[in-house]
Amino acid sequence: YSAREEAQTYRSAVASTLQAMGQHPAAKAEAEAVLAEVAEHGGWGEVIDGPVYLHRVLAAQADPRANALLVTASQNLDALAQLYSALVPREKFVRVGAVWRELGDALDAVRLGTTKA
Repeated sequence: YSAREEAQTYRSAVASTLQAMGQHPAAKAEAEAVLAEVAEHGGWGEVIDGPVYLHRVLAAQADPRANALLVTASQNLDALAQLYSALVPREKFVRVGAVWRELGDALDAVRLGTTKA
């Protein structure tokens, strides 16, 4: 990742942490700032974790943009899995990290209609 993308990921993690601490307005403000910066620079690039962190914030606040973050993270993870497909089967690769497992679980919940955002 570029330094900017890495910083966006860390800031997304901060927003998620604020949300988990019950500081919802601060979490939303940080998420909005990150999303504005991401949009200004043409998207997330290859980042996977940042969109998942912001999904936590937006989904908890019933923001309709939450699912688009899952789609972005999933597409980026799929692209990375493709790069490693000769070494690791995709179905194992995409469940390696905790955030990646969370992404898969959140996508499954959306597909099953068990979540609002």
